[in-house]
Amino acid sequence: MYFVDSSFGIGKTRSTYRVDYACDPQNVSKARGVIERDLKAMQTTPVSDDELRQAKAMLLRQIPLGESSVQHIAGD
Repeated sequence: MYFVDSSFGIGKTRSTYRVDYACDPQNVSKARGVIERDLKAMQTTPVSDDELRQAKAMLLRQIPLGESSVQHIAGD
């Protein structure tokens, strides 16, 4: 694989987790296997306190300054 990206589509009643990747055609099944293995590990292995803290910090850094007001956040 030479590119991997993931994203969330979060809704009020349903959400999705999307993984996009790019690789050479002969490596598609291998890349898919790696992604599926990692997803299964995420389902069964608890997140450590350090990983959780790091994920929260990353999400907070993504909030633009314009959205940092209490009113804007509450509106979302």
